[in-house]
Amino acid sequence: MEESMTSLQTRDQEFFTVQDLAQLLKVNIKTIYRMVDRGDIHYYEVGSRTKRFHWDDVNSYLQSRRR
Repeated sequence: MEESMTSLQTRDQEFFTVQDLAQLLKVNIKTIYRMVDRGDIHYYEVGSRTKRFHWDDVNSYLQSRRR
């Protein structure tokens, strides 16, 4: 049985796909692509159309959005 991602698991995982990040943030995949297009979140381009997000960058983004 597959478990959903928890904050404990995210500390063990360094890189996330677009789908992983959408699931983690509980948003639509299109929202992640809009964040990328606006330059809100840093990413690594693995291929011409493949993006990976590092946990430190995700954490920095989340901290910057904290109110």
